[in-house]
Amino acid sequence: MSPIDSKNTKTDSFLLTTNLDLELPIKVKKVILGDWVIGVVTEHEKLNIQTFHWEDSLKKNKDYNYIISLYEKILKELKTRLNKKLGINKSERYWRIILGPWLTYYLVVNFDRWEILRKCFEKENKYAVAEFEQGKDILNCADTLEFIKKSEQSNFFNHALFLRIIKFQYSEKTKIINVNEKYFDEKDEYFKKTFKSIKSNGNKNIIFNFISNLALRYNKIIFDDFNYPKKNFINLNSKSLSVPIKLGKFFSNYNFKKFNKDSNREEIFKNIIEEKTPFEKYINEFLGKDLPLSLFESISVISEEIQKFVKKRLILSMYSFMHYDFFKIWLAESVEMGSRLVISEHGGGLDALLDLDRKHYVDIADRFAKFTSTSFSKKDIKMSPIMPVVNEDFRNSQGKNCTIIDLDTAKYTVKIVNNAYASEKRKILQDQIIFTQGLKKEIFEKVKYRIAGNHMGFSKIIEKKFGSSKISLDKVRDADSSSSVFFKNLNNSIFNDFRKSKVIVCAYPLTPFFEAMVSGIPTILFCRYKYWEMKKESREMYDLLKKSEIAFEDPLLASSHINNFWNNINEWWLDEKTIKTRKFFLENFYNVKKDWKNDWSKFISEEYKQVFPSRIN
Repeated sequence: MSPIDSKNTKTDSFLLTTNLDLELPIKVKKVILGDWVIGVVTEHEKLNIQTFHWEDSLKKNKDYNYIISLYEKILKELKTRLNKKLGINKSERYWRIILGPWLTYYLVVNFDRWEILRKCFEKENKYAVAEFEQGKDILNCADTLEFIKKSEQSNFFNHALFLRIIKFQYSEKTKIINVNEKYFDEKDEYFKKTFKSIKSNGNKNIIFNFISNLALRYNKIIFDDFNYPKKNFINLNSKSLSVPIKLGKFFSNYNFKKFNKDSNREEIFKNIIEEKTPFEKYINEFLGKDLPLSLFESISVISEEIQKFVKKRLILSMYSFMHYDFFKIWLAESVEMGSRLVISEHGGGLDALLDLDRKHYVDIADRFAKFTSTSFSKKDIKMSPIMPVVNEDFRNSQGKNCTIIDLDTAKYTVKIVNNAYASEKRKILQDQIIFTQGLKKEIFEKVKYRIAGNHMGFSKIIEKKFGSSKISLDKVRDADSSSSVFFKNLNNSIFNDFRKSKVIVCAYPLTPFFEAMVSGIPTILFCRYKYWEMKKESREMYDLLKKSEIAFEDPLLASSHINNFWNNINEWWLDEKTIKTRKFFLENFYNVKKDWKNDWSKFISEEYKQVFPSRIN
């Protein structure tokens, strides 16, 4: 490929929007749009990288509320137009169940890319930018899952999305350089292999399909991939004379690509909202084109296919209502028929201040079973966590490692939440290095990093810095190991790593931290609050953990604490103040109970009575 210089760009600056651009022979000034272009590799520290717009918490809060407002306007109009086009009269809740997850992610993804470019073009007048032949049709998505995974992981998808916005809003300020080199075909293998693995994980056999059909025809209580222990799950279903099966997989892998796009799409979805900003004009232009086949063309066909499975019943869901559009159509039809929807949390941790996913849970559910004291709505009911860790026994663990648990953040933003974005991961990486180097030699020799995910190259940097022997998690280098698809196939589960640990260090305040606290193995939380802003009750819990030296923000204070107590860890862990805080976390902030089975059985029985006059015996 010929060098890209000022002669063929007609400008002195080339805009790098994704890491695809790193492979180009650019001979002019490089402007890097964000950290996702280069990952967290430390040798690029001196490069001039644009600051991510949502590092400004005030802007993030303002944009969060704007996206909610825009979402509601669009949802109402989509309900009207889809009902008219399909010749039906479904409720707003029906369409919220089906469209909600995709519409939320769609607005966040597009608004994020829009704001990134707006900020960039405020600084400089003109750029050259590449257009890859491989990305010409990649913006088309068959369903919500494909859109989310492409938005989060695909270099070609995000490059094409940035380019579409540039052409729409900044065409006079850009020079397009066409690239059609075959070796670029390999630059999206990470996304392709991850997506393929997710799809293959949803494969079903004849026996599963047969039992699922029976359950969908006759069960009065339906579960998707609910985290309920097998033996207890069977007992629970026997009380309602139900077939004991979790049906999440039944609704996965539907072939939406068999449908053809409606030729009148442009007219049907024209001017979906009254546009007041350039971004809203952009949404009016492309939303109808981008709406997945699963959320328009497939609905009439699938609704007819599943009518034999649509009955009034109690439905308990943890996962499928977000990503699987086949499930969502069945769920929406069932709710219209009078079914009651109970959604439960599937993980733990301290609750984020901003969380559009959780807002959606509350909006569509009749009841929201949550594990912490944090309040979201009047639909909340605080329940004992039913995650696998509550059934594990760690009492005989005599580990020797200092296990550091972290998560490599998504390369491309798909959510507007209070956690670390790609731009902030480099700073977190520096904290991790400072913390590790601050440990005494005898402790450093026992350090094991368990890092899930390979988006930004976090585990590669730790391995390069401290050696491969410091990496505990079986590595899946060419796909997303943070997905549960891969965790099910890894030899060393997180609980095995717990049992090998003398101290567990959690670098983010989500599920692994809760699991570590449940284990009873000495645990600290090491993360800066500014990356994990929390709701009021969670912030108060975080502050209490800090006072008891269970949570730390400063890496040197965290390493110093471990240094001080390593040789007599129980002096701190079994101290009266520490025990009191641990007990409050597990029994008050959470609701961990030994008799959780009875609580859940009673809860499900009460919810069942809301649907049917008879009760479970």
